[in-house]
Amino acid sequence: MKAVLPDALRREVEQLQDAFGAVMDQAIMLTDQDGNRITQPALPSRLYKIIIEMHGIVSPFDPALLRMGSLSFQTVTREWIPGLKYMVTELSADDGRRYQLWCGLFMEAGARPQALEALADKFRSHPDYALMSSELAGMKELEPKDMTELRDKTAVLARIIGRLLPGNPATGEGRIRREEECRQGLRALGEAARLLPLASTAQRLGGLLLDLVVGLPCRETSALVYLAGQPPADRYYSRGWAPGLQQLYTSDLEARYSPEAFLSSAILNRASGSLLLECPLIAEGVFKGVLVVGFRQPEEAEEWRTCLEALAAMAGPVLLLLEKKQEYNRQSAAILTVLQECLRSVNAELQQVALDASGLAFDFARYLGYSGEQAGILRQAALLAPYRTSYLDTLGFYKDESALLKQIDRLCANDGSDAKPALSHQAQALALVLAHIGGNADQEIFIRGLRGYLVEVSRFCLDADAVDGIGAEPRAAFGALVQQRAESQPERRANTTAGLIGSAALKSPKEEWGISPREEEVLELIVQGKTNKEIAGALFISEHTVKNHLSRIFTKMNVTDRSQIIALVYKRILNSERIKV
Repeated sequence: MKAVLPDALRREVEQLQDAFGAVMDQAIMLTDQDGNRITQPALPSRLYKIIIEMHGIVSPFDPALLRMGSLSFQTVTREWIPGLKYMVTELSADDGRRYQLWCGLFMEAGARPQALEALADKFRSHPDYALMSSELAGMKELEPKDMTELRDKTAVLARIIGRLLPGNPATGEGRIRREEECRQGLRALGEAARLLPLASTAQRLGGLLLDLVVGLPCRETSALVYLAGQPPADRYYSRGWAPGLQQLYTSDLEARYSPEAFLSSAILNRASGSLLLECPLIAEGVFKGVLVVGFRQPEEAEEWRTCLEALAAMAGPVLLLLEKKQEYNRQSAAILTVLQECLRSVNAELQQVALDASGLAFDFARYLGYSGEQAGILRQAALLAPYRTSYLDTLGFYKDESALLKQIDRLCANDGSDAKPALSHQAQALALVLAHIGGNADQEIFIRGLRGYLVEVSRFCLDADAVDGIGAEPRAAFGALVQQRAESQPERRANTTAGLIGSAALKSPKEEWGISPREEEVLELIVQGKTNKEIAGALFISEHTVKNHLSRIFTKMNVTDRSQIIALVYKRILNSERIKV
C-alpha cells in the first residue's frame, strides 16, 4: 500500500522534523518504504542537498530495511560511504502503511581521512566534488556518546510521528477532526522540541512543561510535573490543584515510582477520584519524573495520550542532560578553585590580577548585553588567563574559555604585524579587559613569571597596537564602562600623580625611591589619607593588591608605616622650600 499523508499533515510533520533537525544539526525527512520522499528536509549544508539529489545514483536507503517486518521504531545505522553514516527508523501505521524516518549525515570520531578518501574514490568526477570535499573536511566528528544521543533523539521523533500517522481512513467529520487534532498536536510538539532543550535548569523545564500542557486545545482540568531527585522545594510544579493536595499526591507518586520501579508507558489513574493521565519521564532507561494531566472524560485522556507521552519523551532526555551539566559545573568549579589556590601559593599577586580581571570581564559582558551564561564564560576565561591553554585542554573542562584564550594568544603573536587576526566579539571584550588590568598592574609581576606549564603572562601585556586592532565598537563600549565606573567613584585619581607626589618641589618618587607608576598612584592616595579600601575602590584593584603595593613602598622608602610615609613626603617638600622642620 503506497504511503501518503494529507498535505496539511505533511506540512506539520515537516515543521516538527525541522525543529528536531535544528536541535540535532542534522537533515531529517520521512520517506515511504521504497525511499521516496514524503517530506522535504531543511538542509544544514550544500553537502546534504547534493547527497539527497543523488538518490537516483547512489541510494542511501539500504534494502535490508525492507526485511524488518512489523517492527516499529527500530533505528538502524548505515554507511553512505565509509566514515559517513546516517540513521533510518522504520515506522508502521495502523492501516499497514510503512514509512522510514531518515536522519543524517554524521561522521564518527577519527573517520575523516577515511571519509575523504572514499568520497574521492566515488565522486572525484562529480561536478560538485570540490564543494563536497570542503564540506566534509569541516564536518564535526561525533564521539560514541554523541551518536547514542543522536540515536535516542531520532527514536523519540520516530515515536511521535509514528503515533500521529493516520490509521484506517475516517470519513466526513471524523476524518476532519482527526486531521485537525494531528495538526494541533504536531504544532505543540514542534514548539516543545524548540523550547525544552533551551531550559537552563530543571525548575525552568518544569515550568515550560506546564505552559505547553496548558497551551494545548485539550480540556484538561489540572496539570502537574513531578521531578525525581530534586530538592523538596523544586520537586513539583502544578496548576489547577487545590491547596495542599499536591503534597499528598506527590507522596503517592513517590511510593509508586522510583528509580528501581517505574512504569515505562502512560497510565490512566482513577484511584484518586480523578482521571489523571500519568506519563513517566524516562531517559536512557532511568526514571526522571512524571507528567500528570487531569481530564473529565477517559475518552479525552485517550485522545491526547499520544501527544502528552511525546512531551514526556522529550522532557526526560533534557532532564538527564541538565543533570550531567550540573555535575560538569560542580567539577569545573572545584578544579577552578584548586587552580586558583595553586596560583596563589606560587604568585599571589598574579592570582589577584586574574581576580581583578574576572570582575571587570563580567561587568563588561553584562554591559554589552551578554546573557548570564556568556558573562560567566568571560569571567572564567579571565580567571584562567594566567594558564597555558595546552594545560587547560588536558583537564577536560573549560572548552569555551580555552577557545577564547587561544584567540588572545593569536593576537599576542601578531602584535607587530599589520594584519590582525580576526577575533570573536567575546574575545575582543576579553582582550580589552586583560590589556586594561595588565597595564595598571605592577609589571614586576609579569617579569618574574613562573616556571612550568602555568603561566602565559603575555595575555596581560598586550601593547597599544594590538588593542588598536580591536573593533571600534567594543573599544568605545569599554571606554564608556571605564568612564562610568570612574564617575561612580568620585574620589578616584585615575592614572595621575598631579597632587603632592607630583609637586615640582618634590624629586620624582621614581628617581628618589625607585617607585613604579602604579605605586606612585598608591603613594599619592596614602598621602591624601585614604584607607586601603578607599585606595582599592579608587584604583579598581583589590585590598590585597593594595597591601602588596604598600609592602613594596615601605621597603623602597625604608619606612615601617603610613605615618612615616606621609612625614617623609612632607619633609622632602618642606626642605625643598627651605622651611626648617
